[in-house]
Amino acid sequence: MVLWLVGVNLRTVILGVPPTLPSLHRALSLSYSAGGLLTSVPVLMMAAGAIPGAYLISRLGARRAVVAGLALVTIGAGLRGVFPSALSLFIFTVVLALGIAVTQPAMPSLAQAWFPSRIGRAIATYSNGLLVGEVIAASLTLPLLLVPFGWPLALSAWALPAGIVLALWLAITPPDPGTAPVSPAWLPDLASGRVLRIGLLMGGASLVYFGMNTWIPDTLDARHAHQLIPLTLGLLNLMQIPVSLWLAWRGDTMLGRRWPYALAGIGSVVGVAGYALAPVATAPLWA
Repeated sequence: MVLWLVGVNLRTVILGVPPTLPSLHRALSLSYSAGGLLTSVPVLMMAAGAIPGAYLISRLGARRAVVAGLALVTIGAGLRGVFPSALSLFIFTVVLALGIAVTQPAMPSLAQAWFPSRIGRAIATYSNGLLVGEVIAASLTLPLLLVPFGWPLALSAWALPAGIVLALWLAITPPDPGTAPVSPAWLPDLASGRVLRIGLLMGGASLVYFGMNTWIPDTLDARHAHQLIPLTLGLLNLMQIPVSLWLAWRGDTMLGRRWPYALAGIGSVVGVAGYALAPVATAPLWA
């Protein structure tokens, strides 16, 4: 359960931002380019911090790395809405993004160490938490936080569950067996063509996913369809869950096959094109 909760809180702090973008543009005179950068910072930091994060795990141990990461997530998420300036918003977004970059690489290692006979199920549980966190933040930020309380609280509120999960993690997870020796395995083989192809694949998927989460609120606001933002963002994130459940059931039979990736690519092109070109009332369908 704690793996699932960590996954949830690694995404609520990111996906709680896009619904607030129209308000941030008005309140902080944030340009559209700056708004795009704000939502890109966590993704960029996750990419830039993945290898240093893996090294930190090799030095501290995975559990301690998660403690440090969740602490940064809690601090960054809590303080980004306290100071009403664009500079502080970016600074504390970088802080929480560093926390995510440290925490994410540690979770599969812990799933393997804690559940050696159920590794697949443990990682699937954690991954499901990531997806549920995306749905929660994308669907609930605007109606339950932004509208009644404004953007500062809508951003800072996600620090509370992150802090609770940090306390729970400290209380119930077993300690690391000791400082792990430094191993060269933490460094990926950058000369491998397979590693590069996986990187391009994951990068392209992230570009479409996080790009749409950023693009939807501003474009719907500009097209005078602000009321469609929660539904459209919610569906974009919700549809991952049944697909992930199906993959958990049938995933082994799809290993090594190309058609799922081709289907995902075609679906992405059709969805983005339909969202951009079709009438605004159909936006939730294309998401």
